[in-house]
Amino acid sequence: MKDRAQTLFSTLESSDLTLPTDPSFTGFNREILVVNGQSVRFFEVSDGSLDDIQDSSDARLRFFSLAELSAHRAFLVSASGVQFQLDVMSSDQGLNALIGQEQGRAAVLDFSTFSGSETVTGSLVLAREASYDSITGFYRTLDTEGSVRDALGAILRPGIASSEAYAAAAKLNMVSGLSNLRVGNLQTSTNSSLAITESTFLAPIAMVNGDTYFSFADASSDKLNHFKVLGTNLFGLEDMRGLGDRDYDDLVIGFTFAQIAPV
Repeated sequence: MKDRAQTLFSTLESSDLTLPTDPSFTGFNREILVVNGQSVRFFEVSDGSLDDIQDSSDARLRFFSLAELSAHRAFLVSASGVQFQLDVMSSDQGLNALIGQEQGRAAVLDFSTFSGSETVTGSLVLAREASYDSITGFYRTLDTEGSVRDALGAILRPGIASSEAYAAAAKLNMVSGLSNLRVGNLQTSTNSSLAITESTFLAPIAMVNGDTYFSFADASSDKLNHFKVLGTNLFGLEDMRGLGDRDYDDLVIGFTFAQIAPV
């Protein structure tokens, strides 16, 4: 189950952080692709993540049940009261869903389907609720496992390369338009003229108080995953060593992609 599951949404506290009300940043909408005849089940994990679950009888694990079904729509509920609606799409997968298609497995932006001859435009929002001033950015990876090339062209992988060597390689692969991202405490900023020309995966990195944190646990200086996927192209950072209070709202980074234009 852990090998095959994908995370669709993660929630934040209802207080603390205020994000823009634009639902394109914070709406709980997700597009998923299902093969004809494939069986799909949905579940939630409360007060934790799937990694914390060691047994299917764990009370934090709850499966959704079907409350309503029609030819093109299903309505599902869980015992905790969480509800969601599943609709059959009437059109092809959108740009935001395409770039976010691997986020059920890793906190990455997927530009691997682009040739590098297109520029994707959109908006970027940052929101912070933390005393620490984190400096965040995105770097190029070769896959969803976090593999990067170092200065000599060698491929470094989290858990195999040392944390220091991996961090140095990641910084060599920083995306210039997505580096040095920062915002003041209890503030929100928006860049509505974002333009990205890439053809690989982009993963987040944060430098906080001398530590370097990644969405790949083995790469982080404390060997923990410091980024959580909150929704499509929406990431939350936990900025304390050892994961602190695990609220993942110390810095929230959200993308909305609008269109593709040739370079």
